[in-house]
Amino acid sequence: MNHNKHHGTIAHWFGEMSRGSIICDKSSQRIFANRQSLHPDYQEPETGHRVSFQIETENNRAVARDVERVNPGYKNNDSAVITLTDWDCSKNGGYGMDVSNEGQPVFVLGQFLADQTRTPRAGDRLEGTLRRHPNGQWLLVNAVIRSTPESEPEPESIHAAPAKKENVQTIHFFRPEHGPKVQAKIEQPLVAETRYPAPKSAQKNLLPPNQVMSGTITTWDDAKGYGFIRFGDESQNIFFHISAYHYNTCRPQTGQRVSFYCNRPIEGNRQQAIKVVRLGDESHLFDELPPDHNRLNIDMQALLINSVIAVVFLTVVAVLSNKLFFIYVLISIAAFILYQQDKQTAIESARKIRRKNEYQNRIPENKLHAFSLLGGWPGALVARAAFRHKTKKVPFVQIFWLTVAINVAITYALLIHYADNPLTNFLKN
Repeated sequence: MNHNKHHGTIAHWFGEMSRGSIICDKSSQRIFANRQSLHPDYQEPETGHRVSFQIETENNRAVARDVERVNPGYKNNDSAVITLTDWDCSKNGGYGMDVSNEGQPVFVLGQFLADQTRTPRAGDRLEGTLRRHPNGQWLLVNAVIRSTPESEPEPESIHAAPAKKENVQTIHFFRPEHGPKVQAKIEQPLVAETRYPAPKSAQKNLLPPNQVMSGTITTWDDAKGYGFIRFGDESQNIFFHISAYHYNTCRPQTGQRVSFYCNRPIEGNRQQAIKVVRLGDESHLFDELPPDHNRLNIDMQALLINSVIAVVFLTVVAVLSNKLFFIYVLISIAAFILYQQDKQTAIESARKIRRKNEYQNRIPENKLHAFSLLGGWPGALVARAAFRHKTKKVPFVQIFWLTVAINVAITYALLIHYADNPLTNFLKN
């Protein structure tokens, strides 16, 4: 038996069969466990419990022994101090352990470091606030490096002195009466001047890129889809676009408290927030899926009203002309599908940083208006409420309702006003 104590998480536990498996933290290997594996004081294991155990080999497979539950774990917004076990510069992240919660790994991302000018190393002690990630792991945010290993390298020296113990420095000065210049030689050692380079964020008054910060939305223009976040006591306003707001089912609101991180602007461009979440959702800042990706993005009240309008219009058309009714239904279905595709493309575009030519996959607004004008506006009206799409942009909404009015007028003219005209008579039932 391997008497070393291991830590892990119960991945599965089947109570009826009294067996399950444990994922080991260090090796990520699944270790078999059964009722005989449990410690006498721990007889009711559940999936997700943090446990400690020993490993022995039985019938050529690893089996857990002496399994007992460790500290139940952390809570959101708890403070923690961890000792960094590993830091991968290529992935800009690492993990460490908290001695007060043995066996519970805590992960750290470079974006969550308070000081972006320092790179953590194994052995550093970091202090910060805990956030639970959707995958069950714990993240340390607003992390501050409290201490470093004793082997800290010497700071970079600039204008280092020559490799001599003592040097002669010549000082020039003048008499007050503009007399001749006098030279004096003073024998003294020249000490190397040590300078710590200032972080780039101090230049041009920019915020540190890729560092999580908190602020308040001071301005939001919902029609244009952009606003500003006030950061800190300096009242520095940071621009952000609706595509940076990491939600599908809600919009930014003035006065809302948010967390965000900024880009590193190219010279000539202004700095802006590239991902924004509401305060408390920081663990989703670096997820591709937003916190509300499982929620239905439907405006039920608007969907009900719009559906009634569409059904009433199509019913009146069907009473007067079955032919025109089927034409309008087909065009409405096509318009509904176009709105759904355009909404999906907009969501995917907002999740990634794309080049300008990659936005050409969006369906042109003129095409959407053309389908409405040809009689597909009932389907478009339902789709706008079902997908919350094209409902806030004022110019689009105005043109949309104009196409609705024009189509209704044309329909009235064809089926009622000019109903007796031989050219339109074939449309009537």
